Amino acid sequence: MKNTEAQILERAKQIMAELFGKYYNESDIERATFIKDDAVITTGAKLDTWTVSINSIFDSLDFLTIADETAEPIYYQNFNMIISLVEKNPEGKYILRLWR
Repeated sequence: MKNTEAQILERAKQIMAELFGKYYNESDIERATFIKDDAVITTGAKLDTWTVSINSIFDSLDFLTIADETAEPIYYQNFNMIISLVEKNPEGKYILRLWR
């Protein structure tokens, strides 16, 4: 484990603020869970990851998956099970792109 839960939670706050701006509140982030050798759904690769639980509408949860090695986001899954890749645009800002 390269990062601590506190470091990942802080990183998640930065990522969420960039992705969702005024529609995001820091208090929405609930917890981060470390998963060793996670089979990443978008690539099938096995990576050590953190899954951050984020309170969403209708008392549901969204999930942000962050790579432990780089502390970079991999994908965002909303409560409807829609998965979006988290990528950087040419200006270096995080954006969501639907997977598949």
